[in-house]
Amino acid sequence: MKQPFNIWLQNQIKNKGFTQRAYAQRLGVDESTISGYLSGRRTPNTRMLIRIVLSLGDKRAGFIAALEALEVTYRSKENVIE
Repeated sequence: MKQPFNIWLQNQIKNKGFTQRAYAQRLGVDESTISGYLSGRRTPNTRMLIRIVLSLGDKRAGFIAALEALEVTYRSKENVIE
């Protein structure tokens, strides 16, 4: 089953051995930005999504997985609204 973006990103950060703080520094953003993504309160815009995928190293597969995770996130939010 596909995962929402926040779970996907949590797994990616953990698998790469980053702490939340270290990953925020790697991306050049505040730790609160990463916290928002990991909690599901925020989703990245297209530019940030590209930065996230590139920072994790697995470009093609990572980008596809990230897009699928965002799709799951958006669909679940649509279901809450309806």
